[in-house]
Amino acid sequence: MSKFFLLLMAAVAANIVILLIICLRCKRIVRQKNRSIVRQIHEQESLKRKLERTCFEKEVLEKCLNMQRKKEND
Repeated sequence: MSKFFLLLMAAVAANIVILLIICLRCKRIVRQKNRSIVRQIHEQESLKRKLERTCFEKEVLEKCLNMQRKKEND
């Protein structure tokens, strides 16, 4: 009877350890996904700022060209 009880307790302990390992692995996966999402958002924001700067530079260059054309026409 005691051997059966010990085997049963060992099986329960093994299942608890397996569940703990699975839980820790899932937490790590969630953490990695969150980091990936944050990295992607950061990259998108960086690209957005770069595009805004480029658009601003384009507008300034167009204004300068228009002013230069006006001077040449006068």
